[in-house]
Amino acid sequence: MALSVYQIEEGSKLAPRFDLHPYIPCITVDATSGEVLMLGFMTPEALEKTITTGKATYYSRSRKKIWVKGEESGLVQTVKEVMIDDDQDCVLIKVDVAGGASCHVGYRSCFYRKVKEGKTWDKANGHAGAALEDLDFTIAEKTFDPLVTYGAHAAPSPELFKLEEGARLMPRFDINEYLPCITLDATSGEVLMLGYMTPEALEKTIATKKATYYSRSRKKLWVKGEESGLTQHVQEVMIDDDQDCILIRVNVTGGASCHVGYRSCFYRKVKPGTADELEFTIAEKVFDPVKVYGPHAATH
Repeated sequence: MALSVYQIEEGSKLAPRFDLHPYIPCITVDATSGEVLMLGFMTPEALEKTITTGKATYYSRSRKKIWVKGEESGLVQTVKEVMIDDDQDCVLIKVDVAGGASCHVGYRSCFYRKVKEGKTWDKANGHAGAALEDLDFTIAEKTFDPLVTYGAHAAPSPELFKLEEGARLMPRFDINEYLPCITLDATSGEVLMLGYMTPEALEKTIATKKATYYSRSRKKLWVKGEESGLTQHVQEVMIDDDQDCILIRVNVTGGASCHVGYRSCFYRKVKPGTADELEFTIAEKVFDPVKVYGPHAATH
């Protein structure tokens, strides 16, 4: 029997929305520092293995197979906590990393470049403004040499090298022109939500410094807070190693980013020792959705 919206958003049962997609995104965070390390994807099997084995297990969309992080490099991610977002279509895991790095390029995090202050971007130009150097590196040194760890086959092609090591912003939108975006609180570093951006949404986010997303259900652009007043003011825009995921740091007017009323969309974790029981990690809501959005926001 299908779960109600209330059961999905406020319930204590893990029910990830694989009915919508064959795999769901997984945000991986360093359990000690809170730094976002990477974005991966999980199938039902990958999520089950992650929970039962305590080792981060993902689904490779390019290789079309399950893989345990570190099985080749030794940089294993030991899972300390598994969380689920409000509508249960995104997982967040907190991990300890053997060897201290999670990026195949050699950096501790896949997010080691940010868009330079004052730059703009549009799809027509293909990069941020007229200059060829749009990105600043935020991590100075690599933790390991990929050629030593993975072997000669890890040497990138010239085009891949430009993508992974270059200073040009060249976001790789998927076939639907979507790009996942991880949103963090600029002060605390807490993960607030995962949204999606189209080229227009990314362009507006960088230009206006207001977080702008694309709603896949409503099929339209939306500025976060345009209805609720809970605007996200963008302080920094980052891109990951292969430029298919954005990360933004924001200050939030009103202190909450989840439409359910919590400060973060990640307010539940899998209860230790169980496979599908959830417990709340944030006790109180910041606002009442019915008061902010109106009666249509009631879920029960």
